[in-house]
Amino acid sequence: MFFLAINFAFKPWDNKLVRQAANYAVDAPAIVRNIFDGIGYACNGPVGANVLGADPKLKRYPYNPQKSKELLAQAGYPNGLDIQFYYSPDATRKTGKCARLSRRRWLKAVSASS
Repeated sequence: MFFLAINFAFKPWDNKLVRQAANYAVDAPAIVRNIFDGIGYACNGPVGANVLGADPKLKRYPYNPQKSKELLAQAGYPNGLDIQFYYSPDATRKTGKCARLSRRRWLKAVSASS
């Protein structure tokens, strides 16, 4: 399982609109397809559907860069914002690729010029 962890105690993640914008900026099915060679699936919540406690009513945010930009503007970031991704390398080398792709997609989604 690969996931993006954020700390709500620090800016900009203390703002719900920024957290929502981040969710709209992630194309999880594309990550599964292009990085993990189609092996796996995007979870709809914090745990997979086959894990005890999973809520089948949860649905993940759809990939929507325009909505992401709108939410960032509402949150006070009309020109987007810069974030830093940190990751722990793993034996498969997929984590770094995933982090780099996620960062590129985030930057594209929040770029004021696009």
